[in-house]
Amino acid sequence: MTTIATTLKRFNRKERYWVVRTALGSHSERLDGGFCVALQRALSEKNVEIDQREAWWGMDYHFNWLFAALRMHCDQCESGEGRAWSNAAGAVQGNQEDIDLVVATGSDLILVEAKNGAWSSDQLRSKIERLKLLQADESGVVGSGDRSVRLHFVLMSPSDPSKGGLGALLATAPAWIGRGDEIAWRWMELDPAARLADCKVHRSDANGKKDKTGVHWTIAVDKRNASQE
Repeated sequence: MTTIATTLKRFNRKERYWVVRTALGSHSERLDGGFCVALQRALSEKNVEIDQREAWWGMDYHFNWLFAALRMHCDQCESGEGRAWSNAAGAVQGNQEDIDLVVATGSDLILVEAKNGAWSSDQLRSKIERLKLLQADESGVVGSGDRSVRLHFVLMSPSDPSKGGLGALLATAPAWIGRGDEIAWRWMELDPAARLADCKVHRSDANGKKDKTGVHWTIAVDKRNASQE
Protein backbone atom coordinates (compact mmCIF):
# COMPACT_ATOMS: atom_id res chain seq x y z
CA MET A 1 0.00 0.00 0.00
CA THR A 2 1.16 3.53 -0.78
CA THR A 3 2.23 5.39 2.39
CA ILE A 4 2.07 9.10 3.03
CA ALA A 5 5.89 9.15 2.77
CA THR A 6 5.67 7.92 -0.83
CA THR A 7 3.38 10.82 -1.73
CA LEU A 8 5.39 13.43 0.20
CA LYS A 9 8.48 12.45 -1.78
CA ARG A 10 6.77 13.35 -5.04
CA PHE A 11 6.38 16.97 -3.97
CA ASN A 12 9.83 17.29 -2.36
CA ARG A 13 11.43 19.78 -4.75
CA LYS A 14 13.44 21.67 -2.11
CA GLU A 15 17.00 22.13 -3.43
CA ARG A 16 18.42 22.52 0.09
CA TYR A 17 17.27 18.99 0.97
CA TRP A 18 18.91 17.52 -2.10
CA VAL A 19 22.11 19.51 -1.52
CA VAL A 20 22.32 18.09 2.03
CA ARG A 21 21.63 14.56 0.76
CA THR A 22 24.28 14.94 -1.95
CA ALA A 23 26.86 16.42 0.44
CA LEU A 24 26.38 13.82 3.20
CA GLY A 25 25.93 10.78 0.99
CA SER A 26 23.54 7.84 1.04
CA HIS A 27 23.64 7.40 4.84
CA SER A 28 21.91 10.79 5.21
CA GLU A 29 18.66 9.16 4.06
CA ARG A 30 18.23 7.83 7.60
CA LEU A 31 17.57 9.94 10.65
CA ASP A 32 19.96 9.75 13.59
CA GLY A 33 18.95 7.14 16.18
CA GLY A 34 19.33 9.58 19.07
CA PHE A 35 17.14 12.12 17.30
CA CYS A 36 14.42 9.49 16.78
CA VAL A 37 14.47 8.66 20.49
CA ALA A 38 14.25 12.35 21.46
CA LEU A 39 11.39 12.93 19.02
CA GLN A 40 9.50 9.91 20.37
CA ARG A 41 9.98 11.28 23.89
CA ALA A 42 8.43 14.60 22.84
CA LEU A 43 5.42 12.62 21.58
CA SER A 44 5.37 10.15 24.47
CA GLU A 45 1.64 10.42 25.22
CA LYS A 46 0.80 9.81 21.54
CA ASN A 47 2.55 6.41 21.43
CA VAL A 48 4.36 7.20 18.20
CA GLU A 49 7.01 4.68 17.16
CA ILE A 50 9.67 5.98 14.80
CA ASP A 51 11.37 3.24 12.81
CA GLN A 52 14.81 4.66 12.00
CA ARG A 53 15.14 2.31 9.03
CA GLU A 54 11.80 3.23 7.46
CA ALA A 55 11.14 6.84 8.51
CA TRP A 56 11.39 9.46 5.77
CA TRP A 57 12.33 13.06 6.37
CA GLY A 58 12.15 16.32 4.41
CA MET A 59 13.18 19.87 5.23
CA ASP A 60 11.65 23.28 4.51
CA TYR A 61 8.55 21.50 3.25
CA HIS A 62 6.05 23.97 1.81
CA PHE A 63 2.54 24.05 3.30
CA ASN A 64 1.15 24.02 -0.24
CA TRP A 65 2.97 20.73 -0.91
CA LEU A 66 1.87 19.33 2.44
CA PHE A 67 -1.79 20.10 1.87
CA ALA A 68 -1.70 18.74 -1.69
CA ALA A 69 0.15 15.56 -0.62
CA LEU A 70 -2.45 14.84 2.07
CA ARG A 71 -5.31 15.31 -0.39
CA MET A 72 -3.58 13.19 -3.03
CA HIS A 73 -2.89 10.40 -0.54
CA CYS A 74 -6.20 10.42 1.33
CA ASP A 75 -8.34 10.82 -1.81
CA GLN A 76 -6.29 8.23 -3.74
CA CYS A 77 -5.92 10.44 -6.77
CA GLU A 78 -3.06 10.86 -9.21
CA SER A 79 -1.41 13.97 -10.57
CA GLY A 80 -2.33 15.03 -14.08
CA GLU A 81 -5.90 13.76 -13.84
CA GLY A 82 -7.25 17.22 -14.55
CA ARG A 83 -9.09 17.38 -11.25
CA ALA A 84 -9.39 20.75 -9.51
CA TRP A 85 -10.18 21.22 -5.82
CA SER A 86 -11.94 24.21 -4.34
CA ASN A 87 -9.54 26.66 -2.73
CA ALA A 88 -12.28 28.67 -1.03
CA ALA A 89 -10.64 28.14 2.38
CA GLY A 90 -7.29 29.44 1.08
CA ALA A 91 -5.32 26.27 1.84
CA VAL A 92 -3.06 26.76 -1.20
CA GLN A 93 -1.47 30.21 -1.07
CA GLY A 94 0.87 32.29 -3.18
CA ASN A 95 3.84 32.03 -0.83
CA GLN A 96 6.51 29.56 0.26
CA GLU A 97 5.65 29.32 3.96
CA ASP A 98 6.94 25.99 5.17
CA ILE A 99 7.60 23.55 7.99
CA ASP A 100 11.27 23.18 8.93
CA LEU A 101 11.23 19.38 9.17
CA VAL A 102 8.68 16.69 8.33
CA VAL A 103 9.09 13.09 9.46
CA ALA A 104 6.81 10.38 8.07
CA THR A 105 6.74 7.01 9.81
CA GLY A 106 3.95 4.58 8.97
CA SER A 107 0.69 6.53 9.10
CA ASP A 108 2.12 9.21 11.42
CA LEU A 109 3.35 12.54 10.05
CA ILE A 110 5.40 14.67 12.44
CA LEU A 111 5.82 18.38 11.72
CA VAL A 112 8.77 20.03 13.44
CA GLU A 113 9.27 23.79 13.58
CA ALA A 114 12.65 25.02 14.84
CA LYS A 115 13.98 28.30 16.22
CA ASN A 116 17.51 29.10 17.36
CA GLY A 117 16.49 31.81 19.80
CA ALA A 118 13.25 33.34 21.04
CA TRP A 119 9.97 32.42 19.36
CA SER A 120 7.90 35.05 17.61
CA SER A 121 4.18 35.08 18.45
CA ASP A 122 3.41 36.29 14.92
CA GLN A 123 5.42 33.47 13.37
CA LEU A 124 3.72 30.77 15.42
CA ARG A 125 0.29 32.31 14.89
CA SER A 126 0.86 32.14 11.13
CA LYS A 127 1.91 28.48 11.34
CA ILE A 128 -1.18 27.65 13.42
CA GLU A 129 -3.46 29.23 10.81
CA ARG A 130 -1.86 27.12 8.08
CA LEU A 131 -2.07 23.97 10.20
CA LYS A 132 -5.81 24.55 10.66
CA LEU A 133 -6.21 24.35 6.89
CA LEU A 134 -4.90 20.78 6.83
CA GLN A 135 -8.42 19.75 7.89
CA ALA A 136 -7.42 17.32 10.66
CA ASP A 137 -9.87 16.27 13.37
CA GLU A 138 -9.27 16.90 17.09
CA SER A 139 -6.89 13.95 17.25
CA GLY A 140 -4.89 15.23 14.29
CA VAL A 141 -6.24 12.62 11.88
CA VAL A 142 -6.72 13.49 8.21
CA GLY A 143 -8.74 11.13 6.01
CA SER A 144 -10.26 7.80 7.00
CA GLY A 145 -9.63 4.07 6.85
CA ASP A 146 -6.27 2.70 5.77
CA ARG A 147 -5.46 5.98 4.01
CA SER A 148 -5.76 8.11 7.16
CA VAL A 149 -2.76 10.09 8.41
CA ARG A 150 -2.21 11.22 12.01
CA LEU A 151 -0.52 14.61 12.36
CA HIS A 152 1.74 15.77 15.20
CA PHE A 153 3.40 19.14 15.83
CA VAL A 154 6.66 19.64 17.74
CA LEU A 155 8.69 22.78 18.45
CA MET A 156 12.48 22.55 18.58
CA SER A 157 14.49 25.31 20.28
CA PRO A 158 17.15 25.91 22.98
CA SER A 159 14.47 26.30 25.69
CA ASP A 160 10.89 25.12 26.25
CA PRO A 161 8.51 27.66 24.60
CA SER A 162 5.77 26.75 27.09
CA LYS A 163 7.79 28.63 29.70
CA GLY A 164 8.14 31.72 27.54
CA GLY A 165 4.61 33.11 27.57
CA LEU A 166 3.49 31.45 24.36
CA GLY A 167 0.96 29.14 26.00
CA ALA A 168 -1.87 31.55 25.21
CA LEU A 169 -1.45 30.85 21.51
CA LEU A 170 -2.54 27.25 22.09
CA ALA A 171 -6.03 28.52 22.94
CA THR A 172 -6.45 29.38 19.25
CA ALA A 173 -4.83 26.19 17.97
CA PRO A 174 -6.43 22.84 17.03
CA ALA A 175 -6.49 20.41 19.98
CA TRP A 176 -3.96 18.03 18.36
CA ILE A 177 -1.20 20.66 18.40
CA GLY A 178 -0.89 20.92 22.19
CA ARG A 179 0.52 18.39 24.65
CA GLY A 180 -2.42 16.35 25.86
CA ASP A 181 -4.67 18.17 28.33
CA GLU A 182 -1.89 20.56 29.31
CA ILE A 183 -1.59 24.11 28.03
CA ALA A 184 1.87 23.31 26.73
CA TRP A 185 3.70 22.78 23.48
CA ARG A 186 5.33 19.53 22.51
CA TRP A 187 9.01 20.42 22.56
CA MET A 188 12.45 18.95 22.02
CA GLU A 189 15.78 20.65 22.60
CA LEU A 190 17.79 21.99 19.69
CA ASP A 191 21.46 20.95 19.60
CA PRO A 192 23.17 23.24 22.20
CA ALA A 193 25.94 23.88 19.66
CA ALA A 194 23.47 26.09 17.77
CA ARG A 195 23.90 28.71 20.52
CA LEU A 196 27.46 29.33 19.31
CA ALA A 197 25.98 31.15 16.30
CA ASP A 198 25.49 34.40 18.22
CA CYS A 199 26.28 37.01 15.55
CA LYS A 200 23.74 38.72 13.32
CA VAL A 201 23.91 41.50 10.76
CA HIS A 202 21.45 44.31 10.06
CA ARG A 203 21.15 47.69 8.37
CA SER A 204 21.89 50.61 10.67
CA ASP A 205 22.56 54.29 11.01
CA ALA A 206 26.08 55.69 11.33
CA ASN A 207 26.12 54.81 15.05
CA GLY A 208 25.24 51.15 14.52
CA LYS A 209 21.63 51.53 15.66
CA LYS A 210 19.20 49.29 13.76
CA ASP A 211 17.59 51.27 10.95
CA LYS A 212 15.76 49.77 7.93
CA THR A 213 16.44 52.91 5.91
CA GLY A 214 20.04 53.23 7.05
CA VAL A 215 22.95 53.39 4.63
CA HIS A 216 25.27 51.52 7.01
CA TRP A 217 25.34 48.00 8.39
CA THR A 218 26.58 46.52 11.62
CA ILE A 219 27.33 43.20 13.30
CA ALA A 220 25.50 42.61 16.58
CA VAL A 221 25.62 39.85 19.17
CA ASP A 222 22.40 37.95 19.81
CA LYS A 223 22.25 38.28 23.59
CA ARG A 224 19.53 35.64 23.85
CA ASN A 225 21.94 33.02 22.52
CA ALA A 226 25.04 34.35 24.19
CA SER A 227 23.38 34.34 27.62
CA GLN A 228 22.52 30.65 27.32
CA GLU A 229 26.04 29.36 26.67
